[in-house]
Amino acid sequence: MLSKVNNFLSLRKKKKPLYMLMKTIPMFSSLNSKDIKKLERILHLRNYDKGEIIFRENTPAHGVFIIREGSVSITKERDDGKTEEVEVMKPGSFIGELALFSNLKRRVSASALEDCEIVAFFKHDFLDLID
Repeated sequence: MLSKVNNFLSLRKKKKPLYMLMKTIPMFSSLNSKDIKKLERILHLRNYDKGEIIFRENTPAHGVFIIREGSVSITKERDDGKTEEVEVMKPGSFIGELALFSNLKRRVSASALEDCEIVAFFKHDFLDLID
């Protein structure tokens, strides 16, 4: 019985540790382990159900999102009012980095194409961290 449990557990998809995920993001790839640990303190894990909106176009951009699991549809409203998918983001993708350096509103919307686990952090936390 124990071997069946161990086999089941070994088949489960293993998640990349957060520090390894952060090192895959070009903006953070040169950080040392001490700085990554500081960054980890401001990270928030959030699960989104399939179809759930992560953020909407033309809303204030206060945070950055990194896909840990699942896929995310990036859409933009066209001039005729229809929504167009412009990209599908996969694990390791970094969404909303402009939020860190500007006060612009979101230029696109994002929604979960499947159940997703997203790592997020807020602009004000990030700016406090780098001060």
